[in-house]
Amino acid sequence: MERRNGYFRLGGGFYWRCSHRMRFRPQNSTAMKREVDSFGVITRRCGLAVLPDEVLRIIFEFVLECVYISEFTFRPWPKWKAASKLSHVNQRFRSVMLACPRFWTNMNSSSEMVVACFPRTKGLPLSVELKVYQNRTTNQCLLAPVLSKVLPLSKHWRKLRLEFEVSYEEGDEPALRKMPYHIIDAPLLEELDVSHFNFESHQAGLPRWNWALWNTPKLRRLDVVHHFPLSLPGLSSLVQLEVDLRLDDNRLSQILRKISQLPSLKDFVLQFSNVSQPEIRTFAALEVIRFTQVQRTQIKTRVHCEHEDISPLLKLSIFSSLFFCGSTELTIKLGRAYSGHIRDFFFNEEISRIFRNKDQFLLVEILCIVIASPYGGHYNPDTRAELCIPLNMLPNLKHLKLRSDMRFDLKEADETAGTNFEDELAIAPRVVGNVLPVLETVTLDMPDPSVVAQWLGEYLRELKDRGKWEGFRELVVLEGISSNEDDYQKVIYSGDGALDWCEDKNKTYDRK
Repeated sequence: MERRNGYFRLGGGFYWRCSHRMRFRPQNSTAMKREVDSFGVITRRCGLAVLPDEVLRIIFEFVLECVYISEFTFRPWPKWKAASKLSHVNQRFRSVMLACPRFWTNMNSSSEMVVACFPRTKGLPLSVELKVYQNRTTNQCLLAPVLSKVLPLSKHWRKLRLEFEVSYEEGDEPALRKMPYHIIDAPLLEELDVSHFNFESHQAGLPRWNWALWNTPKLRRLDVVHHFPLSLPGLSSLVQLEVDLRLDDNRLSQILRKISQLPSLKDFVLQFSNVSQPEIRTFAALEVIRFTQVQRTQIKTRVHCEHEDISPLLKLSIFSSLFFCGSTELTIKLGRAYSGHIRDFFFNEEISRIFRNKDQFLLVEILCIVIASPYGGHYNPDTRAELCIPLNMLPNLKHLKLRSDMRFDLKEADETAGTNFEDELAIAPRVVGNVLPVLETVTLDMPDPSVVAQWLGEYLRELKDRGKWEGFRELVVLEGISSNEDDYQKVIYSGDGALDWCEDKNKTYDRK
């Protein structure tokens, strides 16, 4: 079995891939039938019986990792169901599955599953998923009966996912259990996910969940959506943190300040969810908050969709107060939710809202800007996108990476563009720098890199004029060589070769 570009080859033109979905890429239906028939002959002669247990175990691992409900669903299908189905194929499969305890460590869904699977784990740490129903009227947290089986196993938890869901009627949860108010002892817990995203507003109230009673001394990673557990004792040991916060959360300043004080935090992913009608309409900038301990920062954002949306002003006032003083790596992921009637993508305006002061990202040496369109990389001639690259806000930048699945134009943002509010500048005036950073490498990964050629050529010529040309090493261009999304070649242009590439691509772009 041959592997190439992430695909496994079973003969001539028949490929399959282990990822979030399996894809078949036959040359045509006749070729596919021929390959399937030929492969069937081989399996009938040899069969799975000739494979050693170690190989079967590896195959089963692929199966459990690749089981998803669909490509549109973010949550994987419970692995224990796939493990159970495999163990019921035949006696050989069952013996292999039962001999591997890690196949049974995912706990969720039903009490019966926990009772059956836990003895098979042989003491290995568990991955647990619990759904929490919060009554809209009483604000009481209720959990499914599986809690009574999973809670006593908290000393074995390694991963835990809590998903909060709104319940509207008082009498519709007869089988649910009230959340107990006692210490949850999880000494092995390393990863915690808390999703609160399907609440319509912060008015739903914070869940009555006493995080202060949790014992999580080994917590290393926390991923939260719309609910931050401020009183969780294990926060001080966090190394990785990903948060998605509502812009109208009245605890926003308190949460950000708490994060800035976490002593062990190294990787920080920050995202703000837009709000159409927020309760908070005060646009004054927060007090300055400095993240001195964070080394790698990632900011995810989606540009606003409606002209009356005040989310841009809220973002501007917040980012004006955030200084990532210790970060040497910065990733900006720009996206936009699909909207059939809006086809303009003003990413340059969003960049302008994030970069408000020349000292915000003072030590950043690596910048990666990623653009993901709502069309999934499919070219739409009616769309228009704009991007700006804030070199004058990054004095120590050495490596620039641009990755996009759509075409865009490079254009500086108008300070008041994108909103209907005249007081944007009064909230937090933009303080730009005048230091030209000396880039050592530039990497372009996009459908048409020629759109960057003019900007890059002007920058490289300015480096020459200022006598800093020796600092630049190479331009790396990832160019597709076929329609296959995994087929590309990396081309490196050093020194004057990078300037020549810019001139050639600029002429091509002009002809378009």
